[in-house]
Amino acid sequence: MDHNDKTKPQTSVMLEIKGPRNAMILVACLTSNKALTKQSLATFVRRSPVVKWLDSGSALSKFDVKGQIYTKPPPDMENPDDTTLDDGIEVGAEEVNKSEVEENHYEFITAPQDMMAVKTKLEKKKYEVVRAEIEYIPIELAVLDKDDLEKIASLYEKLESNPDVVQIYDNIECA
Repeated sequence: MDHNDKTKPQTSVMLEIKGPRNAMILVACLTSNKALTKQSLATFVRRSPVVKWLDSGSALSKFDVKGQIYTKPPPDMENPDDTTLDDGIEVGAEEVNKSEVEENHYEFITAPQDMMAVKTKLEKKKYEVVRAEIEYIPIELAVLDKDDLEKIASLYEKLESNPDVVQIYDNIECA
């Protein structure tokens, strides 16, 4: 069931769920009817034996909110490891990391409110921006056993089946 009335403005909503052993789950939604979206997701939460709703802001304190800009430096850049670090300082990034996954890709970390300005400055320096997004990075991980992980995975499948759910973040680590 699509809860969004396409004629109404869409609102970004962050719903918070507490799991076992201090696991925190953030469910980012884009909806035109927050109450209806939360009501439909509440069915899944109530049926899951290992989670419960939290008051707004409770789980958010367990995450650092950062802007992350993934880039590919200009092809003619000499010594990209040093140059990207210098460019990061110049454009106002908090941190620059070489990608551990993609060769010749770099990640620029920013304060969320600075992400778009830093992205624009990187583009002016001829970086190819692969993606730029706000991320919720866990401050402290919750280690779950196989049984709890299976229950959480089942909940994730149900949450992700809702068209209003855009992204799910958590602080969960496998034991």
